[in-house]
Amino acid sequence: MKFSMQEFGPEYFETLNQSWDLYCEPIYYNQTAHRKAAIFIPKKVGKPLREVTDIGMWVSGGIDSAMTTYLLCKMIKDNNLPVTFHPFSSRRGRPWNPMYAMDVTDFIREELDLSYQQMAEHVVYYPDESLGSDYIEIDIFAEKDTLHFKENIVQIMYSGVTANPPIDDKTISRNKERTRDDEEIKKLFWESETRSFINCFSNTNKKIMKTLYDKFNLIDNLFPITRSCEGSDYETGNYTYPCEKCWWCEERNWAFGRYG
Repeated sequence: MKFSMQEFGPEYFETLNQSWDLYCEPIYYNQTAHRKAAIFIPKKVGKPLREVTDIGMWVSGGIDSAMTTYLLCKMIKDNNLPVTFHPFSSRRGRPWNPMYAMDVTDFIREELDLSYQQMAEHVVYYPDESLGSDYIEIDIFAEKDTLHFKENIVQIMYSGVTANPPIDDKTISRNKERTRDDEEIKKLFWESETRSFINCFSNTNKKIMKTLYDKFNLIDNLFPITRSCEGSDYETGNYTYPCEKCWWCEERNWAFGRYG
C-alpha cells in the first residue's frame, strides 16, 4: 500500500520522500476540495528510511486529540499493526488537561480493548512552574518532542488540531489564534532525517469532528468526557462544567450544537 504526495498535492507536504509504504489502507476525509484530512501510518520515514514501530501524540483532553487518538488506535487494532501508540500530556497552565486527557485514553483503551502493546501507558509531564508561562505553554512540547525522537521512543508525532471556522462564517466570532486560520493550506506531513510530524486535520475545521463522532457513535460517550473550555476555575465549578463564554466553548457549540 503506497501513499503519495500526489494524492493530495505537494503543497500539503514538506518531506524528504515523495511516497511512503503504508501499513494499511489510509482513511481520507474531505470537507471541500481544499479542506482535506487523512489518517495513515507509514512503515518507514526519514532519510535514510527508519522503521516505524512507535507513534505518539500530545493528548489534551479536547475533541480533536480524542478523536485522532481513537482513529489511530482503531487503525492499529483493526489491522493488527506492529505499532504502539504513545499518549503524552502536559499540565501546562491549565490544571485540568491531564485529568481529561487520561479519561479520554482510559475510555479508548476500554472501548477498543487495547493492550499496552497497542497503546502504551499514558505519560504526563508536570513542568516546573518557576520556569515561566512560555516554557509551560510552548517550550516543553519542543523539549519533549526532541527527547522522544532522540531516544527513539517514537518515530512520528501526530496532531489532531483543526483549522479555525471559515472567515466568511458570521455565525461565530474569530479566534485570536491566527495560526489556525484556513485561508492557506497547512502541511499535512512534515519530515526531516530524524523527525516526522503528521497533522491529520490541520486543513479541516471542527465540524468534521461532529461528523466523525456521529459516524463512530461516540457522541454520547467519548464526546461528553472531552473538554474544550478555557474558562477559569470560578467560572467552571473548578473545571467541572463549561463556562459557555470563552471562544473555545463557542467553537464547540458552533460545531456540535452543544457545549458539553
